[in-house]
Amino acid sequence: MTVYSVLGRLDGGDSIDDILADNPHLTRAALETAALYARTHPMMGRPGGRPWAKAA
Repeated sequence: MTVYSVLGRLDGGDSIDDILADNPHLTRAALETAALYARTHPMMGRPGGRPWAKAA
């Protein structure tokens, strides 16, 4: 599980408890750290989806 997938699940409405239930080998501290890292280090490159759709 990547730090960006952790952030995606949290932004999508899942809680840390939900992620822990699916991944019992992870710790709460690891998930909180992953989310913090992903927020402070956004992915580089082209934006995903269709960013022009909002302008229409």
